[in-house]
Amino acid sequence: MTLISDRILLRLWTDSDAEALFKYASDPDVGPRGGWPPHKSVEESLGIIRTVFHNDTTWAIVLRETGEAIGAMGYGSSCDCNLPALPNEPTVGYWVAKPFWNKGFCTEALQLMLNHIQSTTNISSMISGHFTDNPASGRVMEKCGFVATGEECFDESLYTGANRPIRVLRLNFQIEVPNFDDIRMRLALPRVGIEMALEAYAWLKRSGDFVAFVALLHDGDAHVARNAAWVLTKATDRELSQLLPALDELIDIALSTSNDSLRRLTLNLIVRLPLTKECLRTDFLDFCLDQMVRLSTPPGIQALCMKIAHRLCSFYPELYEELMRTIAALDLSFYQPALKCTAKNIMQAPRRV
Repeated sequence: MTLISDRILLRLWTDSDAEALFKYASDPDVGPRGGWPPHKSVEESLGIIRTVFHNDTTWAIVLRETGEAIGAMGYGSSCDCNLPALPNEPTVGYWVAKPFWNKGFCTEALQLMLNHIQSTTNISSMISGHFTDNPASGRVMEKCGFVATGEECFDESLYTGANRPIRVLRLNFQIEVPNFDDIRMRLALPRVGIEMALEAYAWLKRSGDFVAFVALLHDGDAHVARNAAWVLTKATDRELSQLLPALDELIDIALSTSNDSLRRLTLNLIVRLPLTKECLRTDFLDFCLDQMVRLSTPPGIQALCMKIAHRLCSFYPELYEELMRTIAALDLSFYQPALKCTAKNIMQAPRRV
């Protein structure tokens, strides 16, 4: 069976993938992070395809644009590893080639597989883990709903695994649909750590109602509003695109709040949305143009306002030219590095329409 998403597909491995597998699995920065040694030859990679990958629950992560295998995604029995699995609880494993790190491919592939598992099997939970010196792998799991169990273990059977602790995470498919009242209570705490924020994000993913979650940004408790915005920043760009119907609501929050943290987080959400020509609001554009040059504005907000102004003005030649003249005329010696870097990138970037 082949599973398809926007940028990738998951399909079973074939012998013809051996060269691509060796190309990426021979990288010494890849295998050891997951507990396996770099491949030494195309023949070895072919052997892995014919043995380790030769099953119905191990897929090649294939870039749709090129048809090339760029990683692996799969699940299977937990009996061969040292994770504290429940009875009949399968283990998840994956990797993606180094040129595709930090681009969301692993998260996209894992979510694609989990959606398939949930719709076609009776599996109630899954377990996984990552070496504590490879936190990026843990972030992929957390974005897909896995929650840290608080346990650590060691697995000497893994390559370089004897003295490297493994952080354990579990995904429970039977978790209840999020209760926003419960989420609000948690977000009301003065200090919400990353674990709690990711737990709230996992609940949000399961509810699927990102627009309704925006209501928490209006909460009278400043802790709730700020923390809710922080949770939303954990979403992928594709998930955030669901907030387009709430764009005016987000803009109103950015314009009206007196809380700099909430304003910065809300602007961070707006700048990640797929803005179009129809998104232009003159009051918001005027706000961004003012805030990006105001010396009393926090640097993070200045930079975000400049990015948003650039995006909005790019649809209108006369506004774009005026903005570019404004940026070129700024004496950047008065500004913090965040704005200097943003201004430099905008001046050097080709115009996007």
